[in-house]
Amino acid sequence: MMGSKKFILSTIVAASFAQLAWGQGTEMAAVVSKPVSRTITLPGEIQPFLNVALHSRVGGYVDRVLVDRGSAVKEGELLIELSAPEMKAQIAEAESKVQVAEGDRLQAEAKLASLESTLASLEATLA
Repeated sequence: MMGSKKFILSTIVAASFAQLAWGQGTEMAAVVSKPVSRTITLPGEIQPFLNVALHSRVGGYVDRVLVDRGSAVKEGELLIELSAPEMKAQIAEAESKVQVAEGDRLQAEAKLASLESTLASLEATLA
């Protein structure tokens, strides 16, 4: 009698496990295609591949920056426009000196022409 109770109990337990296993069938879902994106944000510091020191030929104030930070540039490319008031004053002074020198040259040419004329008339008098 004891053996038949164990048999019945073990049959009930086995049937329960079988029902649980069969009851958890596979669930069907529709396949949807979409892009997979994965973003990871981490702290960090970026080091440049190459550091280059820039030097201007004249001192002055920056009027315009013509390139963006991190842009690739070529040798000789204009990066900024400078305003150099001291240089402009020196240029104006040099231009005025050129005008004075041009006036002096014209006066010297006129004096040379006058002296050549005087020489020609003196040579004519002596001849």
